[in-house]
Amino acid sequence: MIDNQISPENYKMINEFLEFLEVEEYSTNTLNTYRRILITFFMRFKFSVSDISYKEVSTWLEKFEKGKSAKSINLTLSALSSFFKFCYNERYITRFPIKKIWFCKIGDSMPKYLDKSDHAKVRITAQRLSNVRDRAIAELFDVSGIRLCELHGLNKEDINLIERTALVLGKGKKQRLANFTEYCAFLLERVMNELPPGNGPLFVSLKKTRLCRRSIQYIIERIGRASNLGRNLHPQIYRHTFATDLVNKGADLQDVQDELGHASPDTTKIYARILQPEILNVYRRCME
Repeated sequence: MIDNQISPENYKMINEFLEFLEVEEYSTNTLNTYRRILITFFMRFKFSVSDISYKEVSTWLEKFEKGKSAKSINLTLSALSSFFKFCYNERYITRFPIKKIWFCKIGDSMPKYLDKSDHAKVRITAQRLSNVRDRAIAELFDVSGIRLCELHGLNKEDINLIERTALVLGKGKKQRLANFTEYCAFLLERVMNELPPGNGPLFVSLKKTRLCRRSIQYIIERIGRASNLGRNLHPQIYRHTFATDLVNKGADLQDVQDELGHASPDTTKIYARILQPEILNVYRRCME
């Protein structure tokens, strides 16, 4: 195996780091990506992690970045930076061998969201689903703007049907209340009535175990294909659509930030920038 070409000491640290990320509930995709990057990196180095300096990383990066996109380079640096930060905090190293200036500058990418026409198609398709669980999942994504990881982690006791709120665990393990509509409450009540007594996962498989993230993604992808959008539909698009719609209707950015659980207001401001071209078009039509 390729892992055997890495020194036992370095291999042990990689595993400790990945176990730490798993405890922190990083996604499986992130764990696999970071593992691949770290193995590729440490195939080059046969000496101890504690001996790696700026020079070694810089030399490796110069060879690695040839032909790579800025996004790929930044992802690699993020993985290495997270790993060495872990090693530093665990006192495996005494110096941090990554420099911020190595990261490529990338212009802010605008979040992808559904326009009114596509949004209507998606809602109609979702409402026609025969499985009430799948309808509830789509509706909750649509009207609350919660993340995939947040919906996946919901339990029955997190849902308040009277107040129409869901207690979600967001990034950084911060709790917040996500709001939902009366129709969504109706669907969630039907879902909960079909579950075994007591607390447990809100969305379950046929085996009554917590529905995995990939299955949730597949439900949303299937709705997108049936809606003939001409592009893939995923939970994050629901979230961007929800946020854009709030801003479009005049919601205060601080309120939108609180609703989405953004740590930084700069993240929320992106949604206001999305609408600037639309506002300009309205202005021009009014002035003609």
